[in-house]
Amino acid sequence: MPCKYVVVHEGRMIVEQWVGTIGYAELVDHKTRQRADPAVKAPASVLSDCTLADVEISPEAIDRLSDLEPDQRGQAAVQRYAFLVKPEVYQRAQRFADRVSAIGTTVRMFNNRDAACRWLDLDPAEVRALIASFGIPGS
Repeated sequence: MPCKYVVVHEGRMIVEQWVGTIGYAELVDHKTRQRADPAVKAPASVLSDCTLADVEISPEAIDRLSDLEPDQRGQAAVQRYAFLVKPEVYQRAQRFADRVSAIGTTVRMFNNRDAACRWLDLDPAEVRALIASFGIPGS
């Protein structure tokens, strides 16, 4: 699976790590699984570490993906995203951020995990331990 995640803080926080090549199908599958996860309590916040992933998604696919973001009531299922991204992915992440801002979701891109943790009011040591528990080499 290209993404491993854990739900913490009473279902209001998701810490996830992506690895390998990620395309539209993987992102939709992940969103579908996470939405169905009873441990997640909307609106949640997400720390998404994509630094070990190669994101291969077109601008049009980003638009389709962002269209899936609202829940059945048109509300934001995720309140805040902190994306850790490589520089070559920044523009695509910004496109997603611009689109989902219309439903009240805030997205920020980071190149430093501790800074992302601070923005989400997370303990960086806790997040390091959670990501280490995934057992992903290089994380």
